[in-house]
Amino acid sequence: MDITIEELISCADLRMGFPIMKDIRPNISENRYVNLIKHMQLEGYRIFSAWHNKQIIGLIGFSILTNLYYGRHIWINDLVVTKPYQSKGVGKQLMHYVEDIAKQEHCHIIALSSGLERTHAHHFYTQTMDYTQPSLVFKKELG
Repeated sequence: MDITIEELISCADLRMGFPIMKDIRPNISENRYVNLIKHMQLEGYRIFSAWHNKQIIGLIGFSILTNLYYGRHIWINDLVVTKPYQSKGVGKQLMHYVEDIAKQEHCHIIALSSGLERTHAHHFYTQTMDYTQPSLVFKKELG
């Protein structure tokens, strides 16, 4: 499938992507989404959209980080493709786009976490994209 990938930067751009992001972040309002992304962008977060037939059909958002276990790497926060376009190569193209950015930015690892219930996504990451699962993610909500 032929798609165009563009970065979303302005508030208007981000609002165009909100209906797609809502698929994986259903509990967030549009204003909160825009405000959080604008704040995240100040910290280096980037979000790209996949376009087909003049509409956004997918999003991928990531940050370049450095830590002791991965060194300089890309952390993918968000990847979503609208249902009609899932399993048609859109997610793969978005992931490859980020791989190219990782190489340009001298990152040797791309990492992400995925909700336990998203087994279809896990299959995509391990079988289609050749990712491994080196750990589990733990969290604790405070007050």
